[in-house]
Amino acid sequence: MGTLVFALLLASACCDSGSLRLGRISAFLSGVFEVAFELEIDGYVSFSFDGDTGDWAQIPEFDDTRIVIDLSAAAFSRRQVAYDVDWDAIDESLGLLLAQDIGPSISDLLFIRWRGDSYTADKGVCYLGWTEHGEVKIAASRCNDDIGVMYCRMNQWSDGPAICESCYTGQSCELCDMEESLGKCLPHDSSGSSVDLDVDVDIDIDIDMDVDLDLEFG
Repeated sequence: MGTLVFALLLASACCDSGSLRLGRISAFLSGVFEVAFELEIDGYVSFSFDGDTGDWAQIPEFDDTRIVIDLSAAAFSRRQVAYDVDWDAIDESLGLLLAQDIGPSISDLLFIRWRGDSYTADKGVCYLGWTEHGEVKIAASRCNDDIGVMYCRMNQWSDGPAICESCYTGQSCELCDMEESLGKCLPHDSSGSSVDLDVDVDIDIDIDMDVDLDLEFG
């Protein structure tokens, strides 16, 4: 029974026909916003950071100009937490990078990194999330891939849909069809990849049984 419930939860919360729909990136963005504003600013350890945010997130082609706020004078610290940032009912291991003492008008900025997993059919994808100037933002690529980066953004109060664009290294960016799968938007090598994406497996669960939900404890 427990296995069946978990399978139903996974099928309904994560995927469409076995692949992650790009439209679910809105949940990821909402999760980033939650982490940035719900977690207390304590438990961090000072970190000598070289300023390469993409390298830290294992997204080597990340464009640092996507971070609008000037972090040149910031002091950095880091922390590791478990949190369900992608709303799949399973906690992810999040790396948190806190930039403080940025300037007179901005006190701090939090960066969040995590890796996809089989629960959301995005195993092998690395994510970097942050919030600035009223928007929640995510950068993603296949971990340590030098082909390009997908960038997504959404109003931090969820006022409007998420928008994603696919940016191949050395080329202009193109808007993604939010009705497609994540694998279609992530820059990818045409020769294929080992990342668990876009696996179009139809899941049909036929339940023809009576389930007694009255549990007896004794």
